[in-house]
Order: sequence, then C-alpha cells, then structure tokens
Amino acid sequence: MTRLIRLGVILGAFGLLYLALTYAFYVGVASQVPGANDFYSRWMGARALFLRGENPYSLGVTQEIQIGMYGRRARPDEDQVAFAYPLYAAFFVLPFITLPYAWAESFWIALLILAVIGASIAQARLFAWRLTPFKLLALVLFVLAFYPVLRGLFLGQFALLVFASFAFGLLWLARQNDERAGWVLAISLVKPHIAGIVLAAIFVWVIAQRRWRVLRGFVSATAVLIVTATLLLPTWFSDFIRAVNAYAGYIQIGPPMQVLAETFLPSVLAMPIFIGGTLLLFGALIYRIAKTFRRDLWGFMPTLELAMLVTTMTMARTATTDQTILLIPWVHWLGALMQRGLQKSAWLLASALIIAPWFVFLSTLFGIQEAPLATTTVATLTLLMYGVANWRDLG
Repeated sequence: MTRLIRLGVILGAFGLLYLALTYAFYVGVASQVPGANDFYSRWMGARALFLRGENPYSLGVTQEIQIGMYGRRARPDEDQVAFAYPLYAAFFVLPFITLPYAWAESFWIALLILAVIGASIAQARLFAWRLTPFKLLALVLFVLAFYPVLRGLFLGQFALLVFASFAFGLLWLARQNDERAGWVLAISLVKPHIAGIVLAAIFVWVIAQRRWRVLRGFVSATAVLIVTATLLLPTWFSDFIRAVNAYAGYIQIGPPMQVLAETFLPSVLAMPIFIGGTLLLFGALIYRIAKTFRRDLWGFMPTLELAMLVTTMTMARTATTDQTILLIPWVHWLGALMQRGLQKSAWLLASALIIAPWFVFLSTLFGIQEAPLATTTVATLTLLMYGVANWRDLG
C-alpha cells in the first residue's frame, strides 16, 4: 500500500507539473504567437484522419496545412509542410486533436519538455551520475539549452521523442527490464530514418546476448503501431514513401558531412569527399559492431554512440533537431569526467557545447532562416569528442 501511495503522489506531482508547464507556455507563448510548425502538420493530419476520416497524405489535406501555416498554398520551392511521417505518428497527437491549436501546442511542448528532462535524468542514472540538487539543476539547464533540443521544442519536433525512446530503452536494457526496453524502443520508429541504424546496432547486440524478451517487446509494440495504422488507412505505407520522396525534392540542405564538404572544398571535390567520408564512417561502424557485439552493454556503448554519429553526420537531413540523440554520448562523457574528479573540465566542455552552436547559428543567421553551416556544429563537435574519448579503442 505504501508503494501505491508513493506512486500516486509521484503521478499527482507529475500531473500538476505538466499542467503548470502547459498553462505557462500557453500564456507566455502560444496564445500570443502560434508556433511549433512541425507539430502543426502532424496535428492537422491527425485531425483529418480521426475527425473526418480523410487521408492525411492527400493533396487536399496538405493544402489545408499550407493555408493554416502560410495563409496560402506553398510555392514549389518552399517546404510543402506535408504529413511526411509514418501514419502511427498521428497516434501520439491523438489526445490533443479536439483542442484549439494554441492549447494543443502548449500541451505538446510541455510533454516534450518533461520527456527530454526525464530522458536526461535516465541517462544520468545509466552513466552513474551522482545527482545532487545542484547537478540535477545544471543537467536540466544544460539539456534545455542544447541547440538541437531548444530548436526542437520551438518546432514541436518528434525527434525529441526518439531521444527519449533511446534514453529510457538503454536504461531499461542496463537494468534487465528487457520487454519494457523493447516497448519503449519501438517509439523511436516515429522517425525511422533517424532510428534505423541505432536500432540495427542494438539488435545485433541483443541477439548476440540472447536477450529475446527485448525483441519480443519491440516486435509486439511495433506490430500494434503498424497493424492499427493499416486498419485505419491500408495505403498509408505507400503514401508515406511518396511523401518522403517528395520531401527530398524540396529540402535542399544535406546532412552535416555533405554541408561541410560543400562549404570548405571545391565543388569538384565536395561530393567525392562526402561519399568517401560516409563510406569510411559506415565501415568504422561495421568494424566496431563486429569487434564489440559480444561485450556487455558498457563495452558496446561506444559502438552505439558511433551509430548515433553515423546517423546524424551522413543520413538524409530533415532538421538539426534530429541531433538531439547526441545528448546520449555527451551525458556519458561528461559523467566520466566528473567521476574522474575533472569537474572543471566537464563544466568547460559543457559550456563550449552550448555556446559554440548558438554562436555559429547567430553569426550565420540569414533573416529567420538557419544557415546550412549551423546544422553541422553539434555533429562535428561530437565527432571530434568521440575520437578523443575512444582513441585508444579505435584500432
């Protein structure tokens, strides 16, 4: 009974905090200026699906989204703001579709804030941080100021759910809560192109360790998402593929490695260097998976972190916010420094990671648009730090 009472108190406190954050965001932001553009497309698509029985990938719904966001139909050279997500992304928006948009946006942003903070605390526990009240406050401020996270919150980006999925999934893997880990890892499929490489690495390790309950949880949760989506809209998968292909046609900024090559190299060399660098990173990842898949989770963690780097450096770019998953290696490295008594080094490194991306963003800002170079800072810093942290084990 005592355990149930404590759980009730925790849930009640969480609920009150959630409502307070929602109201604060509504009063301070959403009621004044509508935002969270990435959320808006998914919210409108979910409303079309659940309230009107319409296909959210259809041209009519896409144009409705454009008019709601731009006040007109999008030009061919603009972001078409279509519902270019798997259909089951609409399930996460479902609780908010009957609300006015300002309230829906506020509830969603508050949910993302709590998800990111909770996931960061989960990572701190995974990497054995001693979370004093001061360190907890510093962790929360660090995470919320992290460039991909703060941009993700303003955009209402689903990438933050991918980060939370990996963070809790890894914690529960470490604690042998295998089926629960599988369930929560399935949430990362809301953005499959960001989750795919990391999930592949995780499941190579899971199979090698014979942790079959992880697979059972993941497959069962994924099946629920896919089967339910197919029952609602049998054509959703082909519609989704068409939407992704169309998206690639009107988004011109490539992944960070391509942007770096095109910015600093002659055009004749940029694409060969990008392709060569991509192949090199994938080769390094395959090599490390083969070398470490029989190790325990701690021994395999640098391989997972490399999988996150390969994803963010080389995969087709959708948003800087996809780099939120790089918080996982950074929490690992900062915790390792503090455990070695290098507190000042940890604070300096964390400060540099916060300041540098925002400096590049503000110094290259063109109107209200993020410059391509600003999308590379966090990923590049993470790649450099990965080399420093793992240089002894790179051979």
